[in-house]
Amino acid sequence: MPSLSPLKITTLASTIYPPDFSGTQPYTTQTARTKLAIAEGLINCFAFGTNLAYNNQSRAYQFSVFPGMHAQDTSYTFFSGGVTDGLGIPVEVSTAETMQRWFVGFAMLETDRGSAAAEVPVYGAQANVVNVTGAGGFARVRDPAANARCRFWLEGVTA
Repeated sequence: MPSLSPLKITTLASTIYPPDFSGTQPYTTQTARTKLAIAEGLINCFAFGTNLAYNNQSRAYQFSVFPGMHAQDTSYTFFSGGVTDGLGIPVEVSTAETMQRWFVGFAMLETDRGSAAAEVPVYGAQANVVNVTGAGGFARVRDPAANARCRFWLEGVTA
């Protein structure tokens, strides 16, 4: 982000992602710190911002099927019977089929009871998302991006 001011870079490096590896931060190594800053700064915080932009009335999921890489869920979204995803990792068919039922429900504007889309909770003030873990794992969790670090990316970096 070459246009960031030195003050904002310093704030990111010292306050938002401080070099504290004691376990009080969501990272304990420099690599994990850098990984978190990149993930939040490029992807996660902006998904959080989208949910806020829709006044918390959106629905969202977090894809955590191993290895849980960005865009890995497209093999599930567009699943058509393939055995593996683009990384050569086996696609969990039941997970892909459940996700596709959600997307079809959303496309049909069906979020009423009985629709698969209704299985994905409204984001709401609690920042609800479905964590897709594979092997039939779909747990309602708090959006990990609903945090002060992401608020800084959304408000502090652009202000």
